[in-house]
Amino acid sequence: SGLFASSVLTEGPLKKDKGSFLLGGRMTYFEPWIDFFSKRGNLLTFSGDDIKYRFFDVNLKLDYTLSDRDGVFFLL
Repeated sequence: SGLFASSVLTEGPLKKDKGSFLLGGRMTYFEPWIDFFSKRGNLLTFSGDDIKYRFFDVNLKLDYTLSDRDGVFFLL
């Protein structure tokens, strides 16, 4: 977590000693800050309505061991 963005991450086993997952995500909340400063005596030179700044992303990784020598993983 930060002043303008937050993130979350979790991971765990799918099957004991065979597979695992990792799931994470991020998002921003910068727009409320733009709105706040643009409405406080024109501290910024633009209108908060003019700027739309945001992002989010999600990551997923699945990992599975097929044998001692083989494995497979999936990333999204």
